[in-house]
Amino acid sequence: MRGRRGGLIVNVASRAGRIGEPGFAAYCAVKHGVVGLTRALAAEEGPNGIRVNAICPGPVATGRMRRALPGVDVSQWLTPEEVAESILFLASGPARTMQGQALDLF
Repeated sequence: MRGRRGGLIVNVASRAGRIGEPGFAAYCAVKHGVVGLTRALAAEEGPNGIRVNAICPGPVATGRMRRALPGVDVSQWLTPEEVAESILFLASGPARTMQGQALDLF
């Protein structure tokens, strides 16, 4: 990316890394670290034409989560497709000026 003087990195953090979740301290700390890494890399690599942003999704209704929590209503959760769409947005023209952002997806 440096050689091409351009590129895009989209890190996947979590809502838990932005607001915290009881009982998930270690997970929250790691995801908070991903947000910090995103901002640091954005500052370091921006001059090289590399954009770095993150998404911070809340719960996502994946097959794994549905199996892990069989009695939970996931109708208000994000879909994997919605998460993918947010990443595609960050790769699109309208987001070309976004740098060092952590998008909350609730």
